[in-house]
Amino acid sequence: MKVKGTWKISPAAAGWGALNIGLMEIEGMDAYEEVDIIGFDPGEKLVHIFSVTNTAATHDHKGRWSDDNTLGVTYEGLQEGKKYKEEITIKVHSPKRMVHT
Repeated sequence: MKVKGTWKISPAAAGWGALNIGLMEIEGMDAYEEVDIIGFDPGEKLVHIFSVTNTAATHDHKGRWSDDNTLGVTYEGLQEGKKYKEEITIKVHSPKRMVHT
C-alpha cells in the first residue's frame, strides 16, 4: 500500500526512547493516525515500535538496524482471527525524509 504523511518524533523517557505521532494517508483507507513508543531492548538487542492506531489496532514491531539508515521491523499476531505478519523497512534519507516499504 502506498503511504504518505508526517511523523512528529520527540524524545521520551528521559531520552531513552521516542514518541511518534503519525498522520497518514494510506491507499484505500480514510485518514490514519498512529501513536508509537519507540525504544531499544538491550536484552533482546531489538528495537521495539509499539503502535496504537485509530483503527483500534495495536502492534509491537520488533527489529534491527541493518545499516546506519535502514531499520527492518516485523509484527506477528492475529487479524480477524487469522495469523498475520507485517514486515516494514524504514529508510532514513534525511532528518526530514523517511521512506518505508
